[in-house]
Amino acid sequence: MQWQYTMTKQEVRAQFRALTRVQGSIANRQMLRLRLIVPLVVVVAMLVFSLIELGGLPTGEQMGTAIVLLILTALMALLFWGLMPVQYVSMQMSALRRSLPEMTSQPYRVTLAEGFLTLDGPGVGGQKSHIHVPAASIRTIQTDRAGLVLVLHSGAGFLMPLSAFSEEAPLPYSRSLFEEAMKTRPAAPEEPKSPDGPVRTGFVPDGEGGGTFVQQLDREQARLLLRERTIAVLKTGTYWRRKWPALVLIALGVGYVTFQYGLVGLAMMVTLVAVMLYAIWRRPAGDFDRICGTFTLRFGPEEILLSDSRGSSWQIPYCGKLLETPHAWVLCGPGGVAAYSFAKDAFEDKAEEQAFLAMLNARLDA
Repeated sequence: MQWQYTMTKQEVRAQFRALTRVQGSIANRQMLRLRLIVPLVVVVAMLVFSLIELGGLPTGEQMGTAIVLLILTALMALLFWGLMPVQYVSMQMSALRRSLPEMTSQPYRVTLAEGFLTLDGPGVGGQKSHIHVPAASIRTIQTDRAGLVLVLHSGAGFLMPLSAFSEEAPLPYSRSLFEEAMKTRPAAPEEPKSPDGPVRTGFVPDGEGGGTFVQQLDREQARLLLRERTIAVLKTGTYWRRKWPALVLIALGVGYVTFQYGLVGLAMMVTLVAVMLYAIWRRPAGDFDRICGTFTLRFGPEEILLSDSRGSSWQIPYCGKLLETPHAWVLCGPGGVAAYSFAKDAFEDKAEEQAFLAMLNARLDA
């Protein structure tokens, strides 16, 4: 059974809204973290502000003002808590603004056959999304007012909009097919093979200007490479050019509070920004678990095919630039939207590493 559809900008937005409501999805976990962190930061900021206004702990004459400030603090925390789902969706749409033209003009195809679920369609940062997993890896199927939401055990998920369904395959019937397929466990797929046998860790040229790169990452390696990659991307000018509106707002906020309250206000704002950055930097354990395992990258003539040990795969265009970190090489996509790490430990020796770099640079320059 196959479903084909094209998403509108409103449906892309509805997809994020729907995923934030489904327990176990990546979007839901990220939104819950924001709902915890942002109101907490607001409460701390308001308490510090109140202490500054009152000149310390409230006295008997200041109790009325203190109560008003506490009520105001609670209302602001509740307001931010309620606005977080909307703000999260807005953040995601802002991050995708350069990818939206492709995401809303190219078709998506969802195929359910022989116990496998396959999704083909446009991805982020010029990628082509290709997910091929056993249907049993579906964790949740939920009907939303915008369509049918599917979430995998990995936390990834997507929305099939109402336009994907027809009279021959209406939404209730399609949902029943997915629910039945969830109970099916297909035979284990064969291990990927190279021309000379099993693909080993490292780089194997194919003799046609491309090749295959394989790396295996445990949790500690994934944590290290992810943080190095984040730092490398943050050092690129293209990343910050995408973030300039947020930087301007932060600078204006810091300037205003500093002007009003002097060094105390400056210290308060620096502390708040530091707490928020730390909360973003300190990812939950589940984020690292998703980037552990075996990853295979096949460098073809036109694009890179990235596959993981869970059965998902993505098509990556040859664009962006190559960055070096202490433990990896990082392919940073345009604007820092997507980045991929190639662990240096995966190579057998320096000669193999140099052959890989020569191949990748030649493809990027082509």
